[in-house]
Amino acid sequence: MDSKTVSVADASSCLLDLLGQVESQGKSFDIVEGSRVVARLSPAAQAQGAALSKLNLVLQSLPQLDRNQAEAFAHEVKARLRALRTDVGDW
Repeated sequence: MDSKTVSVADASSCLLDLLGQVESQGKSFDIVEGSRVVARLSPAAQAQGAALSKLNLVLQSLPQLDRNQAEAFAHEVKARLRALRTDVGDW
């Protein structure tokens, strides 16, 4: 991906225009002070998520706990939740 070069002063005065080009056209800009690149303005990476429809497949791929392991896990979760709670008086 080729980056265009823009000075700090120019970037400051036309930031909204630069952001528009980044968002709509996928352009990138090197922001320079003198001959030194001080920042890069480029499109954000797309989120890498999974579709909700894949949730069952994900859950099925997790290790299976036997009854004792499941009870121990549930006990541990409950203990941790109790430890997080603080006593709050009546409103």
